Amino acid sequence: MTPETKKLFTEEYDRRWWMFLVLSFLLIGLFALGACSFIRGMVIERISQKALLLASVAATSVSAEDHVKAYKSRSASSAEYIAIMEVLQKIKERAHEAEMSPDYLYTLAPHEDDATLAVFVVDTEHSAKNRSQIGEVMKSLHRGQEQLIDIHKPEVEPPFVEDQYGSWLSAHAPIKAADGTIAGAVGLDIDARKVEDAVFASQKTCALGCLGLWGLLALLYRFELNKLAGPYKKLENNLRLGIALAGYIGTKGYLQALKDGKVVARKRRISVMFVDIRGFTTLSDNLEPAQAMGLVNQFLQIMVPIVHSNQGFIDKYIGDGFMASWGTLEDDEHHAEHAVSTALALIEALPLVRQSEAWKSFKAVDIGIGIDTGFVALGNIGTDTHFEYTAIGDIVNTASRLESLTKQEGSSILVSENVNADARTSFDFECIGEREVRGRAHPIKVYRPTGRKATSTALPP
Repeated sequence: MTPETKKLFTEEYDRRWWMFLVLSFLLIGLFALGACSFIRGMVIERISQKALLLASVAATSVSAEDHVKAYKSRSASSAEYIAIMEVLQKIKERAHEAEMSPDYLYTLAPHEDDATLAVFVVDTEHSAKNRSQIGEVMKSLHRGQEQLIDIHKPEVEPPFVEDQYGSWLSAHAPIKAADGTIAGAVGLDIDARKVEDAVFASQKTCALGCLGLWGLLALLYRFELNKLAGPYKKLENNLRLGIALAGYIGTKGYLQALKDGKVVARKRRISVMFVDIRGFTTLSDNLEPAQAMGLVNQFLQIMVPIVHSNQGFIDKYIGDGFMASWGTLEDDEHHAEHAVSTALALIEALPLVRQSEAWKSFKAVDIGIGIDTGFVALGNIGTDTHFEYTAIGDIVNTASRLESLTKQEGSSILVSENVNADARTSFDFECIGEREVRGRAHPIKVYRPTGRKATSTALPP
């Protein structure tokens, strides 16, 4: 590379690289924050469901009759109390083996005198000193006052419940007698710190995954950026061509064409289309130059994107029309079908032109379209100061003549026999007969497309 081209390449490389790093990091960061928030809720929900399941299993294992007797006895040495204690401790041990052990497992009963309170009955805490006593009121700082949980239904209290001993994720399930009456409830508490540790572990895994993804994307993008050197080397020898060509296919398309070595002289079978606004020359004679240019530009603003969206290449603008081609820069085995599809789409877009700001004061706007298919020579045409990448061949002239013939035949679109042969699997055509075409020694068969076949599928890109 020359110093000038190397500087241009370096500036473009650095600009893209740092822009990618900043934007991708922000996007990955936002995604990670959202994912971590989602993971927090998901982990807490998972632990809550496990806690509720454990409470429900424990509640079905406790005898409602024994629980009532244990509460009435007010004695931790009663046979019923000891029986319930043994059942709950076994459940707690199994839960510990399954890595979902609660810190506290106990039973509750409604307060005899105040239905708004709950009292402890059986507490599985091993230390008698730390064990809640029978009849002791369950206190919570969750809402700043003593509070009764609804022991008539299984539920998990909103995380996290606070009391004088700490912060907890709590769940409970009712102890039901055979006749369906509620004898109390089994409750459990899991230290909030254990829950937060589980949340943090999952969030850490997610964050590391996002960081790894960012690194992988950065490596892939860096690899792609390194490929820019090739197009920039070719840019030195094709700069003047690029200035002209970029206006037709866009800078991105031009760089890709240079990269793939497609902007070279060659022979190729393509389809060529000519489009022209009918009667515009007469119309423009009565207009100011700025108004005439505005009409053409508004027309092209609507029509040219349709060509591009159908894999077409704008070869050149010709007065109030343009020449387009398919299969010019890249192989396209369906170039004739794409050309016919584009022609029909241009006709369908005419109401948009008529309703546009520039054209709304005119009664109508119609166009003529001619298409031919065949072999052409493709290459750079021009001088040292101006280049065009264009097609030369008999079909270019024929397509232009067919466009001129549309007004005489009263048809918006006319195509050659070659187009009919290549595109008839997807479109229906009507032969209007043989016509004399200037520049051709013999008359040619001319067709007009009448629409897409009902059985045809969407054209491949």
